[in-house]
Amino acid sequence: MNLDKRQKILVGCLAGFLFLWQGSGVLWGIVFGPFDQRSSQIASLDVELKKKQDAKFQLDITERRTRQWERRSLPPNADVASPLYHHWVLDLANKHRLAKLTVTPKRLSSAISNQVFTRIPVSVTAECKMDQLCQFLYDFYRTDLLHKVTHLGIESLDFKANPLLKVSLELEGLSLKSAPSRTTLFAGKQETSVSDAMSKKSLADYKSLTASNRFVRGYNGPPKPPAPPVKAAPPGPPPTPFDSSPHVILAGYSQVDDLPPQAWFYDRTINQDTVLKPGTDFEIAGVKGKVLEIHPRFVKLKIKDKDWRLEVGDSLKQMTEIKPEAPASTTPASTPAAELPSKPPA
Repeated sequence: MNLDKRQKILVGCLAGFLFLWQGSGVLWGIVFGPFDQRSSQIASLDVELKKKQDAKFQLDITERRTRQWERRSLPPNADVASPLYHHWVLDLANKHRLAKLTVTPKRLSSAISNQVFTRIPVSVTAECKMDQLCQFLYDFYRTDLLHKVTHLGIESLDFKANPLLKVSLELEGLSLKSAPSRTTLFAGKQETSVSDAMSKKSLADYKSLTASNRFVRGYNGPPKPPAPPVKAAPPGPPPTPFDSSPHVILAGYSQVDDLPPQAWFYDRTINQDTVLKPGTDFEIAGVKGKVLEIHPRFVKLKIKDKDWRLEVGDSLKQMTEIKPEAPASTTPASTPAAELPSKPPA
């Protein structure tokens, strides 16, 4: 079949159209496939790089926070940190003149300790006005230590404005095991340090707490009847002397470098500490004796020719007597007296 020129052009156009329609995908894959594959690899590597950059950024933040926490931490040795933190809280409470004050360090147990940190708990009970409590808490949170208030209980003791408050606090300091070893409460041999979060705040920012009577107790019932006259009690036997030994506890243990260890006794009745060393005589709450040995968890005392053991956190009333060991067996009767050695063998 002979085709004219016009028909040949139409057949050629049709053939070219069919070729492009069926073979464009193959042609595109051959020519542009490597470029698409390389672009996909680059995009995947960019995603992986972004993930690693984000992970490094978070790691840097964690490292900076860890260094800050180690600087704010209590000393890493819990036996050193406990008495230091206890005395710091006691001094802070006395500074603000809290009445009927009792500051008690709690016994450290395995439940509040692990391989990363140890919690150092302290209990505080006192009576004060609202402004005194605000000043105490302001200075507490302003101090750059790794600590917090875990419990705060307040009870009003009066019905008038600005009443006297009965306050109970549970405080907790944190001792990080990774912090640099030291024998002072604050790092860098400082006596105090101000936290960054409280550096720009003043006590005036909390004036609204003291301006309102939030803890005034009211009475909405009928008028109270007059109190009956108080009759004088008949004279009775003289009161027995107050025994304060149940209120004297072994608060803690401390040792600095190669110096002798020290035992800290705390008398709750008079809010007073007594520090003793091995070999020293003492008289506390009417108990006289001598310190024989001091260990991190207990001390040995000589009282009235008997040896006693007192655990950390226990009172003088909870001492246990150390029984003497049973005497050695006597020499058999068949051994002549002349053959016995004049001294026991070394």
